[in-house]
Amino acid sequence: MPHLPPHIWHLYGPVTDGPRVTILGGTHGDEQGGIAVVRLLLKTLNLMQKPSGSFCHPDVRGHLFIGFGNTEAMLRDTRSASDGRDLNRSFVPDEIVAKPASDDRLDLVRARELAPLFAQTDVLLDIHSTSSPSEPFVCFSTLRPKHRHYLPLFPVRYILHDPDLVYVRHEGAHVAPTTDSEIERHGGIGFCYETGLAQDTTVAPQILANLLPILEATNVVTKKFRALFDIPTAQPRTSEQTMYAIREPIIMKKSGFTYAPGMNHGWQKIVSDQLIGAYPDCEEIRSPRDGMYVFPRALPRLTVDKAIVWIAERCA
Repeated sequence: MPHLPPHIWHLYGPVTDGPRVTILGGTHGDEQGGIAVVRLLLKTLNLMQKPSGSFCHPDVRGHLFIGFGNTEAMLRDTRSASDGRDLNRSFVPDEIVAKPASDDRLDLVRARELAPLFAQTDVLLDIHSTSSPSEPFVCFSTLRPKHRHYLPLFPVRYILHDPDLVYVRHEGAHVAPTTDSEIERHGGIGFCYETGLAQDTTVAPQILANLLPILEATNVVTKKFRALFDIPTAQPRTSEQTMYAIREPIIMKKSGFTYAPGMNHGWQKIVSDQLIGAYPDCEEIRSPRDGMYVFPRALPRLTVDKAIVWIAERCA
């Protein structure tokens, strides 16, 4: 059997020579939508009350892994389980292979547990959500040809990637810091499916319905697998998806920033010199360029010298 970290359930089929697909929720412990999707999956498959382990399922081909990213952070309802970089910024190769120490960050400890699984995963579906209102979208570090096979199956209008590692460098990480790029480092592909507002668990049935056709496309499950779930039908695919690349962050220089009306929502077009918000002394922050306004952080999560929001640019 393949490597199995704690809090990961493994389904294998009668024929085990097949794809290896991983579904994660709770990579960030305060993003309740993805956690609810995984719980719904496990409950329907009668696994929720069973300890994580390996189980044979007649409608699985190859290996399907379902589980929670950062259970310590989930217990705390916080983004990370320790100070410093969260789990999704902890897949730095040198740190993963370093000798464990008693004072290692809990997020790094969990990254080391997941790393062997990621090394053998062909497709990762990592379910995330945003701290401010946003329509669902898909993001990953760098667009690869293999991504294009699956992207049309996601019922989203927008695809976001970070080809120049602008986001990565600003976050202070090094190489392969995120789940999807860790998968890519070993030859697989990963998708972060941003499903809406972090605390909204009502989206879970619909998001799971949207994921099932993608699972079928990987050939890890049969068409009969979908019939196990009493959920809505998948949302229709969009007629056109638009790709955007992250170009630059808007940095918070001092405390007390507040958004201009309507500017706490992601995925809206913005033009050069448009007002984003202001500090208590009335100093304004305005957009340095035309583009798309993505990942605005909720006010409680804003930190001096970190990004308030990101400007993305449409690309091919």
